[in-house]
Amino acid sequence: MSEDGHPIGGSVIFSIGPPGATPRAAAVKIDGEVGTAIWLAKVALYLGLFLGIGGSFAPSWLGKVERSGTVTVHIILGIGLFGALLSVGFQGLDALAVPLRRLADSATWQAGMSTRARAAIDESIVK
Repeated sequence: MSEDGHPIGGSVIFSIGPPGATPRAAAVKIDGEVGTAIWLAKVALYLGLFLGIGGSFAPSWLGKVERSGTVTVHIILGIGLFGALLSVGFQGLDALAVPLRRLADSATWQAGMSTRARAAIDESIVK
């Protein structure tokens, strides 16, 4: 996990002089379902941030009195909140390298809360 909460991975192996006798580390296998779930949670979060918050802020900022899309804005805000909450669980799945079916396990959520994803969410709530 990087400092800003984004998952990073991989390695560069090199040697100076003749290669050492130590075996190379095995590549980390990324679960496709978990990767897709993380991506979808981010899309939901971004929808809530851009369309939900922007949709509720724009009428006030632009001085438009009519609130014809408030139900839609509230639905999009809910989708964003749901995506933010699920992203913690998905980060836990990714950190533990377990399949999507383990999302309901408490160990998954504890792992997700111990990643930088929690710090990023805490910072966004405080601001």
